[in-house]
Amino acid sequence: MSDPEVWLRGPVRDVPPHLQPVAHSLLQCREELERLLAGVPSERIWRTNANAASIGFHVLHAAGSLDRLFTYARGEMLSEAQRQVLAQESQPDTRRTADDLLTAFDAAVERALDQLRDTAENTLTAAREVGRARAPSTVLGLLFHAAEHAQRHVGQAVTTNRLMGATSTRLVDREISMLQQSPMYSYLPAKDVARARAFYEQKLGFRPLEETGGGVVYEFGKGTACFLYPTPNAGTNRASQAFWRVADVEREVAELTSRGVTFEEYDMPGMKTVNGILTAGGAKTAWFTDTEGNILAIVQDVRG
Repeated sequence: MSDPEVWLRGPVRDVPPHLQPVAHSLLQCREELERLLAGVPSERIWRTNANAASIGFHVLHAAGSLDRLFTYARGEMLSEAQRQVLAQESQPDTRRTADDLLTAFDAAVERALDQLRDTAENTLTAAREVGRARAPSTVLGLLFHAAEHAQRHVGQAVTTNRLMGATSTRLVDREISMLQQSPMYSYLPAKDVARARAFYEQKLGFRPLEETGGGVVYEFGKGTACFLYPTPNAGTNRASQAFWRVADVEREVAELTSRGVTFEEYDMPGMKTVNGILTAGGAKTAWFTDTEGNILAIVQDVRG
């Protein structure tokens, strides 16, 4: 059995209560990167596809942005060395191995945890300025944004690896385990099943296959399905819960928008959506969130 997520293991030592979610998020990111980089072939780390940034970029940028945002949270401006790191992040450095990347991210997390431990809770609403434009923020806002930003790029690294792996495995003739030949189904947690059903059945237009265990099963193409089930833990996963592979993501976004679904917009280095759609990693992806806090996506393969 796998370990529970970091936030379920209790408070992080000496971190103030209001900043525990930041510490939990960063430690979760570190564990996910450890799992990712342990299994990524070295030649894949710096590979790019179409307009997609590499796994290496996402890891370096997650570490670098964490360092920069925590610098702003201290009320300081970036040093020249930090600006040089920022300028170099988008340049592939094939000399850096998976261990090098993990070491850099681990060091950034440890520095961040030390700063969280030293942050007095009575300073959390203190005003701070970001960048040369001196955009207004607060200590608390910057710390939470830093954690969220790291999560996004770690998620992008995982997704990029998955998409590249799908391409690679098609080229390898190897025995497939019995488990991999079996259908795989997803779970969708819900605090309020009736509310969630209204979203899926009225806004998304799903038809239930059967009601069971207090929840409901929805069936999809090629024999796939998901189980919407009741649990008080719904909405605690801040990574994508599931995705649908579609033929035309723009058409699906337009259709779902007309039904009242709101798609997320992101604008950050290496991840910028246009009309709710990100083109990266040989795919077009659009994310939305259901009534229970589950992050879902629709993905179109555009590798040709």
